[in-house]
Amino acid sequence: MSYENPINDLIEAQSNDIALPSIWETKPNHNLTNRIFALVASANKSVLPERQVLVSDAYKVASRSLDRTKLNFMNPSVRVFQAIREVEDFVRVSFTGNQPKLPTENLDLLPLGHPLTASAHISKFSEKEIAIERATWFAADPRVEDEIRPVIASAYVAKPNSAEFKFALASLEASRVPRDVILSLLSK
Repeated sequence: MSYENPINDLIEAQSNDIALPSIWETKPNHNLTNRIFALVASANKSVLPERQVLVSDAYKVASRSLDRTKLNFMNPSVRVFQAIREVEDFVRVSFTGNQPKLPTENLDLLPLGHPLTASAHISKFSEKEIAIERATWFAADPRVEDEIRPVIASAYVAKPNSAEFKFALASLEASRVPRDVILSLLSK
């Protein structure tokens, strides 16, 4: 299962007659809370703890979606589907750092180190705390090899244009680090 589109992967798995966890089977007592819990638990298996989504944050995303659509006179199942889509989008954004495809009102729930964290949330912390959290978040990128993670972290906490920063940046450019990680260092 990919960390980018867990719901799409589950739908694809269903269409290929692959057995899904029992919680995803259609049951009359299967509610939105259980679906969200299963989605987050399944998706969190594929990432390091620093990038995992809290189930409570996923519930808040769904709750906000349901509150926003309560006056639209939609079929309840459509509202639930929309809430699950928003949770899936939040999980994808949390893991990848990509722009959300759906409403951006949930950016305040992202961890402090996430590049899209709401600026009102960031203003409560010092630059050093933010740098440490960003270093932790970027070092936890699943595309990065384990031996490179400390180099990413040291580059984030180093002062720009210092010898330590330049050395870390040169090391990262020489390795197989995704370009977006290096660009995030240059724009910190």
